[in-house]
Amino acid sequence: MEVAERFRALIPSAELITIANCGHAPMLEQPLMFNAIVEDWLHRHARPSRPGPAMIARLGGAALDAAVAWRRRGFERLWRQPMIVQERSLLTAVAAARNTDFGLAHDFDRVRSIDDYRRARAAARLPRPQALARQRGGG
Repeated sequence: MEVAERFRALIPSAELITIANCGHAPMLEQPLMFNAIVEDWLHRHARPSRPGPAMIARLGGAALDAAVAWRRRGFERLWRQPMIVQERSLLTAVAAARNTDFGLAHDFDRVRSIDDYRRARAAARLPRPQALARQRGGG
């Protein structure tokens, strides 16, 4: 009992309960009494429940559904406006090539809008798309 008393003193919320006619294995020797004692202790020391995996999955699923819906609406707006998508793609490509030899040779640093691109194209500073394809080995 001396060792059991030391354990009780060291473990927070521990209780020392002796069961009559029982040795070192109360869960085997007196299972009904043992279960009743453990159940009572658990009810008295239970903490409020925290969100479990199911709740986290529901919240995560809802967040994922919202993100997917937001992206889908964005894609729907884009496919309804193909010209805007093409213009953005062109300006993105021009910006990415701005500091390449090709971009420097064709003044890509001056192209900030579609109107800038059209002016540069009209001034023949930019090659025709067919010339670009031949330059890249496309024909």
